[in-house]
Amino acid sequence: MVEILADAYLGNAARSKSVNNRILRTKGVHLDSILYTKHQVDSLTFAESNNYYASNLDTYTEIITKVENLLMKRKALMDSLGEKKKKKRQDTSANEKPKTFKSVDTSQSETALEEEE
Repeated sequence: MVEILADAYLGNAARSKSVNNRILRTKGVHLDSILYTKHQVDSLTFAESNNYYASNLDTYTEIITKVENLLMKRKALMDSLGEKKKKKRQDTSANEKPKTFKSVDTSQSETALEEEE
């Protein structure tokens, strides 16, 4: 239950912040269907399980605490991966030699063009 709720929260956050639902729908992407498929449940089973756990506040509070911890771990992992990627880009750009361009003598080109005319 913890995993599916964490994924559901991420999906809802994506929909509200960075993903245009209209574009997803026109492309035939249904985040809820992806969630149910990933966790091998259907919407009714999920709703019934959620209602069951929600009816016991102490149990649901424990689940939500675990969901929050899981989301914080995922965020920490994503942040560390982002930092590694950023550092790699900085290291790569620091090691690159500045690009130099050859000078082109355009006077000969212009003379050749004038002769063709």
